[in-house]
Amino acid sequence: MEEAAADPPVFAVKDAGVHRRLSQTTHSPLRIGLLDSMQGLLAAVRETVGKHAVVVDRVSPTHRRIMECVATRDADGAREAMRKHLAIALEIQKEVIARQAAKTLGTV
Repeated sequence: MEEAAADPPVFAVKDAGVHRRLSQTTHSPLRIGLLDSMQGLLAAVRETVGKHAVVVDRVSPTHRRIMECVATRDADGAREAMRKHLAIALEIQKEVIARQAAKTLGTV
């Protein structure tokens, strides 16, 4: 993902791959199915958000932490790292939406 930082469509695909692989590690068909059913919507969000340079710097540490916890079978650590990651992702999405709204309204 870090190598694809300058290419939002590729970044979005790689980010989706990270999340899909993580869902597969749960061995939960329901979780995998839910994620798969949202891929179209998530791809559009990821591509839009991926256009902002700070995204990689902000999400990469939590991706790494999640992977480290999964590799060491630290379920509590992985859960906490994913919560942090999702909070950061939501924060970024809100910032992007606010910027787009300001741009549309001509206040930027």
